[in-house]
Amino acid sequence: GRAFHLPPQTEESMIAAAASVALHVLGRSRATGLLGYGTSRLVVQPERGEAQLFRLLEALAGFQADGDADLTDVFRVETSWFPRGATVAIFTPNVRPDLYQELLELRRRGLAPVAAFVDPADFGARPSAQPLAQSLTDAGIPARVIRRGTSLEQSLSQPAGGSRRDAA
Repeated sequence: GRAFHLPPQTEESMIAAAASVALHVLGRSRATGLLGYGTSRLVVQPERGEAQLFRLLEALAGFQADGDADLTDVFRVETSWFPRGATVAIFTPNVRPDLYQELLELRRRGLAPVAAFVDPADFGARPSAQPLAQSLTDAGIPARVIRRGTSLEQSLSQPAGGSRRDAA
């Protein structure tokens, strides 16, 4: 079959979400860094403060998400130097089923994974991000689905599964 390339809106959604979360974390005086794989490897070492926000925004402004790095390899190579307890926020339109096990593995290694999926279904691709996000949420890993036509704030604040409540 022919490879399907997600339209630029997914890249814009991911970049906007990463910037929004960085602003949120930096606003709480926490060190924040950035690691991105696309046409090239992008690294901004974790730091605190307003100057860091500008470094992150500058890096994101030139970032192109197209690339062939496998997320599984990225996790294995890059997270080995992350300190225990570090939050690892993942922004991706990639909803491969094996990501579930990969994020559980990050947690088992003492990291705190959170995931934000730009829903490929909103851009004409399959599958939807909702089942994977729901499975992660059920396993205790915070997951969000960034929906086309929904405000970023709403997408990032609403847990996967929406307003559904589990019986106690």
